[in-house]
Amino acid sequence: MSWNLLISAFHKSGRRLSYIVPRHALNIFLLRSPNVKFASQLVTKNFPSPSSAIPSEAKDIIMYRYENARFFRMLNVFAIAQFGFWIMLSFSSLTLVDVPVSKKTEEDKKKDEDLPFWRTINLGQDKYKYGLGIGSFLMGYCILSFSWMYILQSVRFLILRKDRRHVSFVTYTPFGKNRIMDVPLSSISAAGSRASGASQIPVKIKDKWLFYILDLKQGQFPQPKLFDQTVGLQRKF
Repeated sequence: MSWNLLISAFHKSGRRLSYIVPRHALNIFLLRSPNVKFASQLVTKNFPSPSSAIPSEAKDIIMYRYENARFFRMLNVFAIAQFGFWIMLSFSSLTLVDVPVSKKTEEDKKKDEDLPFWRTINLGQDKYKYGLGIGSFLMGYCILSFSWMYILQSVRFLILRKDRRHVSFVTYTPFGKNRIMDVPLSSISAAGSRASGASQIPVKIKDKWLFYILDLKQGQFPQPKLFDQTVGLQRKF
């Protein structure tokens, strides 16, 4: 609205006059109206200025916060320790020596039949040696991969950007730094809701293979209604 002052006064003839003028023109109005009596008869009323009618500059809004860096550091230490252990076991398996079995008598064969099956296995044979080596390596690799995958998919912050059309996903990383990814709001779909009672909410991003995880037990929602109207909606891609 371009007008923000309403001035009511009385002309010398006794007729009431009402003027609506902008603030910056008030001095000119006073100078050019000598016949108007300004005393207790002057009444002013404030109207919203143009600057107040326009919303303040948009800012980024944090809709979700999950601070648990210590847990992810410990998980990373556990994963690396497990990977190292299984790698050592893998190399140790490759050093096993094949000990050929001497010819057995009938009595020895009868004794072997009474032994558990694992007592009769020669781990030095290639099929067992390489099998243990490969299996140990895969075990350590899987533990490390799944642990890092869980860390990278755990959301630390959800930030609604200024344009209100994009959301920043801030996730943890194995070595403490944050990973930031801007995603259009239309490409986000929640597989659950805050009221579902579950401990986590999986969030799907279009063209991404894995879900991102929001922790409901320790995570905080500074803007719960805004979250439900944006990220918390289920969309079909």
